[in-house]
Amino acid sequence: MLLNKLAVYLYDHLIGYLECDRNNKMTFSYCIDAKFALSLSLPLKDKTFDDKNCRKYFRGILPDNIVALETLCQKMGTHPKDTFGLLKTYGKECIGAISFWGINEKHYELQNRLIHAQIYPGNENIKLQQSHNITLHSESDKKMDVCLIDGKIALIETGHPATHLLKITDSDKIMNQYFCLRLAMTLDIQCVLPKLYPLTKALGLLVERYDRRIIHFNHVQYFHQEDFSQALGYFSSHKYEWDNGPSLKECFVILSKTIVPAIDKLQLVKRVIFNYLLGNTQAHAKNMSLVYYATAKPMLAPLYHVIATTDDTQMMAMKIGNNYTFESINMEDWKIFCREIKFSFCLFKQLFQEIISILLMQAPKLREELYLLKYNVKEIDKIIKSLKHRCERYQ
Repeated sequence: MLLNKLAVYLYDHLIGYLECDRNNKMTFSYCIDAKFALSLSLPLKDKTFDDKNCRKYFRGILPDNIVALETLCQKMGTHPKDTFGLLKTYGKECIGAISFWGINEKHYELQNRLIHAQIYPGNENIKLQQSHNITLHSESDKKMDVCLIDGKIALIETGHPATHLLKITDSDKIMNQYFCLRLAMTLDIQCVLPKLYPLTKALGLLVERYDRRIIHFNHVQYFHQEDFSQALGYFSSHKYEWDNGPSLKECFVILSKTIVPAIDKLQLVKRVIFNYLLGNTQAHAKNMSLVYYATAKPMLAPLYHVIATTDDTQMMAMKIGNNYTFESINMEDWKIFCREIKFSFCLFKQLFQEIISILLMQAPKLREELYLLKYNVKEIDKIIKSLKHRCERYQ
């Protein structure tokens, strides 16, 4: 029976046990002396959770990318639905500060661990071969966990912590994501720091991991986190509202449980406006998270993924008012949105116009900056054109 039982650690403290029976049904139980809950959807007071109530959280730790999940399964010869088996194999290095260990396995501390990595010279073509270090976070063949040491990329050794994520995909997509994150920073939206990383045969995007922090002498500090799907008790396969996933109203309700709800609420309102004006269709519940930096209460995690679209017929991940498509959303929908989240519509209109003004001023400046650095800005020109079109509807 010990083979079907895992010790669950949070911040290197044993917090509970995850068990799986012969019917593949899981049960999670907190230890008597557990002081912190794993999730807002798994409150400490309830102590024990059956498969129906715990599977959504633990399944959410795994990649929601089907191809990535199948790759992990091929490595260990298991089925993509075997949540317990995947956590047993790959659960020592998860997103956040949670880890899974066999009952008879010796647990080693995660906090303040020294980085062990191979540093690559600048501009070398890094091959995305995940076989050397498969993790639940480097979930596709287009991105990998790395560290940044003295300004150079370092590939981590198996089982060791990473501090950054390196994305290598289509150059237009890389430039799109970089441009959007840089624009978000001009609005005082808290987001991960992006960096374009030119390689020999590709353009990479290096982003900080908000759940890791390098401290003295290249040691890494871990922070617990959970995405909104986990916190709200949804399966990650239902991350879009139009696919039976969370709504914006639910996302704002959960912010009442953060350290400073008012600050996080304003942050999220800004992000909703920003996502709409940029045409971000990927602002779903898996791309919004809570992070636990100091206490048992979380805060809204920095924005870490945004990509613009120029097609106004596409649907947002969560509807605004009564509409999903960018072309259909109007001021009446925004009024409904404000009413649902209990936010002043007068304040919202003022904030909306301020964001429009800043974006229309900063977008061309950032475009010029990248152009002078000899980057291809064709994708950015398309984004700016679409941005102006959406802004004009409200001016």
